[in-house]
Amino acid sequence: MASNIHVDSRVQERRLRPIYDWLDSGNNKKALQEADKVLKKQPNFLCAKVLKALALQRLGKDAECEEILEGVCSQVPTDEATLQAIAICYRAVHKSDKICDVYSAASKKDPSNEELLTHLFMSYVRIGDYRKQHQHAMSLYKLRPKNPYYFWAVMSVVMQAKDDENIGKTVALKLAEKMVSKFVTEGKIEAEQEVQLYLMILEMQGKYEEALDIIEGDLGEKLVSLITTTTKRIELLIKLERWKEANVLLKCQLEKNPDSWSDYKNYIKTVLQLYKEYEKMKSNILEANKVYENRVPIRVPVSNIFKSSVQYDKDYILWYDADYTPEMALTFFNQLIKDAEENKKKIRGPHLAQLELYKVLRNESLETPAIIGDITELLLNYFTRFSEKPICVSDLKPYLPLLDEESKSLFIKKIIDIIGLEEEQSPETLPVLQKHIARLQLSRLLGLHSHLSVDERLKLCKLLINHYKSTAKLVSPEKLPTEFSCNDPYIILLSHVLFSLYQDTKSRNHIIQAIHYLEKALVASPSNFHFKLLLVKFYILLGAGQQAHHFYEHLEIKYIQLDSMGYLFSTSGYGLGNFSSTVALYDATLKFFFSNTNDSVDHLTYAYKYGSFMKIQEFIEFRNRLNDSLHYTFCTVEKMLHDLLWTFDYSQTKMVMKSMEIKPSDNKVVWTQLRDNRDLNVIVSYEPPQDQLNDRTIEKTFEQLKNYARLRDAILKCLCGVFDFVNDEQTEQSNEELLQNGDSEYPKNVLVRLVSEVNSVYNELKSEEIDTGIQDVVNSPPSCRLKSFLQLPVCQIISDMVDLLLLSDASKVDETKIQQYSESISNTIRTATKSLIEKLTPDLIETKEILERIVGVVEIFAITTILCGSLKQSIQRTKKILKKGKKKKEDERSNDFITFKNILKDVSECILELEEALSKINDQISGKIVANEVEALNLNESNGDIANIEMKIHKSYCASIKEIRQFLQEKQFYINTLKSQLT
Repeated sequence: MASNIHVDSRVQERRLRPIYDWLDSGNNKKALQEADKVLKKQPNFLCAKVLKALALQRLGKDAECEEILEGVCSQVPTDEATLQAIAICYRAVHKSDKICDVYSAASKKDPSNEELLTHLFMSYVRIGDYRKQHQHAMSLYKLRPKNPYYFWAVMSVVMQAKDDENIGKTVALKLAEKMVSKFVTEGKIEAEQEVQLYLMILEMQGKYEEALDIIEGDLGEKLVSLITTTTKRIELLIKLERWKEANVLLKCQLEKNPDSWSDYKNYIKTVLQLYKEYEKMKSNILEANKVYENRVPIRVPVSNIFKSSVQYDKDYILWYDADYTPEMALTFFNQLIKDAEENKKKIRGPHLAQLELYKVLRNESLETPAIIGDITELLLNYFTRFSEKPICVSDLKPYLPLLDEESKSLFIKKIIDIIGLEEEQSPETLPVLQKHIARLQLSRLLGLHSHLSVDERLKLCKLLINHYKSTAKLVSPEKLPTEFSCNDPYIILLSHVLFSLYQDTKSRNHIIQAIHYLEKALVASPSNFHFKLLLVKFYILLGAGQQAHHFYEHLEIKYIQLDSMGYLFSTSGYGLGNFSSTVALYDATLKFFFSNTNDSVDHLTYAYKYGSFMKIQEFIEFRNRLNDSLHYTFCTVEKMLHDLLWTFDYSQTKMVMKSMEIKPSDNKVVWTQLRDNRDLNVIVSYEPPQDQLNDRTIEKTFEQLKNYARLRDAILKCLCGVFDFVNDEQTEQSNEELLQNGDSEYPKNVLVRLVSEVNSVYNELKSEEIDTGIQDVVNSPPSCRLKSFLQLPVCQIISDMVDLLLLSDASKVDETKIQQYSESISNTIRTATKSLIEKLTPDLIETKEILERIVGVVEIFAITTILCGSLKQSIQRTKKILKKGKKKKEDERSNDFITFKNILKDVSECILELEEALSKINDQISGKIVANEVEALNLNESNGDIANIEMKIHKSYCASIKEIRQFLQEKQFYINTLKSQLT
């Protein structure tokens, strides 16, 4: 009998192999054909049915796929191949909760199957049902008493505590601790991960003393792979405010690793805390020191101290070895420096620690010069030792505000003396080059460039250019293309100075000069991302979206950077008329977010499988951070609006609406929970502290982007609400039944509420001061379209069109109101178009704001056209109903189509006017391009390069106008289609 089952299994596997192969190769049609062949011979072959469903799903036939799956699941399969295929299908259609039902049914059918119960547990991990995880993990443990299953249950309880803090504090964590304590008492703890989980549970409850006992006890010996065991002990000691023990341990750690910056900061913290206790216990400490004055300070065997049986002796030893005054800390740092020099090592840690100690003492209002010395000398000492390293300026940057105005000039003067170069003299060796660059960067950070006049800054620019050219000979001929050139920082500083000149003079020539030198430097140093970042910023500033996108692509931003750095182009690109490139970026970004959602679930299951409990919370926090990203929401809303506004007729609009599966009545986005994941330090800044990007600007730009996304989301939902209302096939009676069941809301009521929300958001944002408190610094993020979008009557158009739609759908006609709304819509569109066309000149087109305004008006045309399609649908539906009634009523509704035609006629005329104006502007800009090409040929190299940049900017404008005109042509086609469908 067993032999027959084995033979059947082999036969089935052989029959399924071609289907698997076609699915793996991506040929889903062939896979579907092979599945049909197998099912023809064996109609009840469940696995073949599921593979057919998978092929259908990948062919875009989700409904047919789910229908097959429901039939298979009703038979409760238990074989692994079928269940795994079902799980893949349900994950593909985003119904992971169904996987739980499938495995639950299978495990009930075969309750002793450990594999099925394991898969059931993992299915609940995928959807984050911690209660069910706990329940089924305990079922697994009862079936097979294994430690991993038991600790799956413990971790599930811990996750319940993380998910609900109230339950966590009162019940969950206590239960988790009790569960682990039981195993500790019974001596069943086997793995290091189990001890780590126990520590985590104790820490979450604030039981640091117990956690420390675990580390220092027998269970601590199991923490063999935890490299940071000592660090964990220090962390717990600091939380327990046991400063002496923490201080002694930190000294030992720093002697082993004198470049560990986190240990230095904790060490200084413990010294200051002990210093506060010093006066209170001064007499006792001095007495203890006399007792142990002949002892050599303990450094490494600290573990013996903690196990001392004599408490007072332990306390004396700790006071003897602990550093409890700033002077003792400084002595310790000097000893570390001396030890490093004896071993011929050049370490930065102790020197930076001296500066950090000075800074902390200054913040505590202590006499720092008397204790440590003069801050200028400390900074000079560091500069002398490490100025040949590119990291020198970054190290010193946090401590430059400690200098007063007089000391700043003195500090720079002494640095100039150390370097030994005249102002216009360029470095001749690589070490001097690094020092010279550091001096220029420090001068700017100290604000010495801020006091320069425009002419003085222009002179500085010439000096920086000369230094860059003169030091080109120092660049190694063997330099790899992936390496930066040693003289690149001159160009970065030059760009910053030119940007500051642009801010003061508003002359775009300074930005074009910066672009010129950045592009030239990029040829010599093609991997320098600092250049590319600045080029993206400067081209966006000039409204040249095509060029900005070119350099954005060269940054090769991938994976998590799509979230943290996507704002560099995505928030501005669409408003500059670069529709195709921006939408491609939206697609790539959303693909990353979707794959993260799937991948993070796999990471969680692997973490449980291999007992990596410490990583589970990290994975969940990372997933939540991305799911709650504002950039994710922004890209989603913008992509949906683009897809909707770019439809070419009403039938396509309906298809797009249905594919989005938006429920206008649901508000899935919790705007208050959205996170700011932007990396705003990616563009390096050498501005003085008052000109550094401040928290207020970061917060305001985040709020602006969030408000813009909120307004656009409200508009999107409103358009979907119109679609649901017009295409509502439910009768009034069936709608009433749905309402009684709590399943729905009248589409009309939903639409009215959505229009009210759009107007509410619009009026709220319109009343706010948008630009107040926002800095314009070199590393500030590009502004979104909120300001220009609020200047357009988008919401008024939507509101009037919806009112007109509701009037046309009413049983009783109000001709006066219909005429009133119709005229209001036409006048609003004509006014917005006329106002825009008046501002369209070849000079004004070269600004970001004008391009954004053009795109906004074009979107008004698109929104009006889509709503006209819905209006036509509503009129036809009403007319069809009235045909069954009295002829008189039908005649009364004949004017509806006239109103509809009038709106279409006005929109069509506005589109033609704008397209004609854009065509003229395009011809004028094209003439400039030809002039620039000729100019580039006739001028010297430098001026020719400037002419080439102007030409690229103008070509970018032409590309934007081309895409905008294409958009207008699409809308004209849409209008013509609507006109042809009128009956």
